[in-house]
Amino acid sequence: MNNKNFCIGISKPLNIFNKKIRDLIFLTLEKGLYVHTSITYPINFFFIRHLLKKEEKDKINFICKILADNHENFIKTVNLTFKEFGLNKIHTLQLVNLPITNNYREFNSIRNDEMQKILKSIQELKKSKKIEKVYVQIFSNDNLDFCKSIESNFDGFAFYANPKEIQLNKKVFEFIVKKNIPTLILSIFGNPGKHSEYDKLHTDSFVFSQSYFTTNTIAVGRTSNLKRLHDILNIRNIKNLQFAPKFLETNENQDTSLNYFKRYKVTNFYYILIFILKCLIKKVFGKKISMFLKKLYKK
Repeated sequence: MNNKNFCIGISKPLNIFNKKIRDLIFLTLEKGLYVHTSITYPINFFFIRHLLKKEEKDKINFICKILADNHENFIKTVNLTFKEFGLNKIHTLQLVNLPITNNYREFNSIRNDEMQKILKSIQELKKSKKIEKVYVQIFSNDNLDFCKSIESNFDGFAFYANPKEIQLNKKVFEFIVKKNIPTLILSIFGNPGKHSEYDKLHTDSFVFSQSYFTTNTIAVGRTSNLKRLHDILNIRNIKNLQFAPKFLETNENQDTSLNYFKRYKVTNFYYILIFILKCLIKKVFGKKISMFLKKLYKK
């Protein structure tokens, strides 16, 4: 089992004043794990750019969400990601959308002129060693013909799955497994909630990702618990666990550039200032007073 195929998801702002969070970051650096992130995730690119040294950032295998609804947005979001994180290279680009002629993704719905320009830019980025791989995100309502038509252009597929459900058309899943297509499994822990088998969920979920899919599968999971990360890294072999996930179709569609840039612009000077002040208050006065001030602020 390749334990380095676990990817830390950092969609929530990192409290850099919390020692456990800092230890988790250092362990991620030490083990050379993947880090799944985006300029659409608030504040974290600011911390990574300013608080990590160049040689530290170069060690991280970043997987970053990128627009590809047209060539202009592809180039723009790639350049913004390099700039905002202060990176020289990105391991993997995860394309959250594709250039399509309408809102429904189907065979022959790809705008070929825009796709060819994007693919040409991808090859140039790979040739210059700015990136290594490009995965395209697919959805549960994408049919088999559509997935077959785009598969050869990319290094793998990204989609949502956890031990209880796989958000894919079953025929698409079978196609992925049969062709042994590399996969990026998003939200591998699902939505655990308060009352669950959480003491084993993290390890069982990682085992699920490495045994139920293809031989080169990266599992993305969000955790701030250092012990859980250690547990995953210390798995030595795959237990004979039985999984019976359902194939779930959702209404999720590909992201739009409007939503993407709206989320990116959330991180401004005032957002950064307020977040840092909240973290400092929590560190100095404790969690209870921090919660009290938060409720007061909402009123």
